[in-house]
Amino acid sequence: MHTAVLSVPEAGLTVAELNSDLFDIYDQRLTRMDENGVDFMALSCSSPCIQGISDPATAESMAISLNNQLAAQIYNDSSHPNITGRFGAFAALSMHNASAAAVELRRAIQELGFLGALVNDYQQTNDTLLFFYQPEYDVFWDTVTELDVPVYFHPRNNVAPISTLFYTQVPWLKGPAQEFSATLSTHVLGLCTNGVFDRFPTLKVIVGHMGERIPSDLDRIDKSLAEQKSNGMPMLLNVSTYFHTNIWETCSGSFNPSLLEFHRKEIGLERMMYSIDYPFVQMEDGKAFLDELEEGRVLTREEMRQFTRETAIGLLKLNE
Repeated sequence: MHTAVLSVPEAGLTVAELNSDLFDIYDQRLTRMDENGVDFMALSCSSPCIQGISDPATAESMAISLNNQLAAQIYNDSSHPNITGRFGAFAALSMHNASAAAVELRRAIQELGFLGALVNDYQQTNDTLLFFYQPEYDVFWDTVTELDVPVYFHPRNNVAPISTLFYTQVPWLKGPAQEFSATLSTHVLGLCTNGVFDRFPTLKVIVGHMGERIPSDLDRIDKSLAEQKSNGMPMLLNVSTYFHTNIWETCSGSFNPSLLEFHRKEIGLERMMYSIDYPFVQMEDGKAFLDELEEGRVLTREEMRQFTRETAIGLLKLNE
């Protein structure tokens, strides 16, 4: 699976090369997929995408345009017959208005054949930030569950006021080192604590980068939040439960066998999926990670197949 993050290119990769890799679908991307055993990629708009557009009308029209363009590219079998069955897509959505987002999601799934949606954390506006766990977003989540598709929660760079306050003195922590997980994990925990999964028990959410670190600290999170129920927190169960019933994680560039083993014990391998985060992480690094898992017998052959193929095929309905 591919999801893009607005970030500094990895060592040895220029900004121009990164942009070239981002926009390429038919040439070197497909070649490297073949070379590194990647059968299928789910493509999405690079962060922050529509969540970075403050004007509602502009955001809504841009989302429609982007989805149309992406559909035209990944289904361009007549000009590029070698891409048949190799790519899918997550819809970009303007989240200024939950009802409008639901309408565009339905169009993207039913007319464009997309796999689900991807939101890049919160939706910025001209005067506030919108998070998707408030009751006004129930109309959106109702449509998501009706369509039975996942929504991928992906990180973004923070808006200037937050970025300035938190990271002016530690600019090295912006992006994937700390900022992305710190901000997005709060949004995901907000879905849990505000009762979204209780109101929509069949809702499916994907969180990348090893669940943005949440499964690494579930015991402390669960114990701390249990004390908040008397303070009016509407969450009925606990975060660990939602990681077994509603939330899946992808590794997306976090290639650490020990961490994978720990998360497997915490949430189960069936809630975990392989992904690369290309082009910000290279496919060759992903292949080396899988080789390490196999050679170190971290996962059996059947478990490798589950991690790299079967869970994603089932969740994204790739065989339907």
